[in-house]
Amino acid sequence: MKIVTTWSGDGGFTAKQVVALERQCEEFAPLSDFICITPGKIPGIDCRPPTHQWPGWWCKYEIFAPHIRGTVLYMDIDTVIRRSLSDVAAVDKLTLLRDFYRNGKKLKEGLQASLMLLPEKDRAEIWEDWMRHPSIHMQRLGFKGDQPMLEQHYMARAQRWQDVVPGQIVSWKVDCGGGNMFRPAVIPADARLIVFHGLPRPWDCPEFKDLY
Repeated sequence: MKIVTTWSGDGGFTAKQVVALERQCEEFAPLSDFICITPGKIPGIDCRPPTHQWPGWWCKYEIFAPHIRGTVLYMDIDTVIRRSLSDVAAVDKLTLLRDFYRNGKKLKEGLQASLMLLPEKDRAEIWEDWMRHPSIHMQRLGFKGDQPMLEQHYMARAQRWQDVVPGQIVSWKVDCGGGNMFRPAVIPADARLIVFHGLPRPWDCPEFKDLY
């Protein structure tokens, strides 16, 4: 399994946090190859230079570039792994997260891009669309980020992690109650991977200080 993350060198993240994610992958997905697409170098990490200097989260579009071969399991840097990813590693079809807030119950279903299983054949259409006008896309999408384009291309045909590996991938805010000052967070017993979206970040949470 090829696990890929991206870091533009800014955005409030650091090399230390990339190393922390790599260590978790080594422990819980030991046969995987971990790659960070970043303009810099991080000791002990397989770093690959980006093809373009897109700022912040736009760097994520580098994972769709044609020189990245084979199936990719993309993870955001602020992902926490708690247990074996053997079931996740067994997935071989296009799979994204169902948005934790827009889950089809109160709001129309959406996609969330923190964890994506992307076969090579499914990445080309995103790259082609993005590369037509990347600067225009960045201006048009603004703070909406990458999700609208992913929904445009993948909504109707991507599997949802929540259906493929039920209970194993959870949101720190929604499923664990993280960030709620009025009660302590509780990690569900079956959770193997915790997704952070927005604040807080895992390194700001006392539960995960030991990882960083």
